[in-house]
Amino acid sequence: MQENGYKPGLEGVVAAETRLSHVDGQRGELIIAGQRVKALAPQASFEAVVF
Repeated sequence: MQENGYKPGLEGVVAAETRLSHVDGQRGELIIAGQRVKALAPQASFEAVVF
């Protein structure tokens, strides 16, 4: 039995696509609607950021 496309772990696996947010793993940044979460977090609740 051959397992085509099997990769252990999740590296390289696309789980979802979105235009609303962006994850920059190398810089350690999450950007939602053009705003860095690090800047939003002290100023707004989770609900305010995601809605």
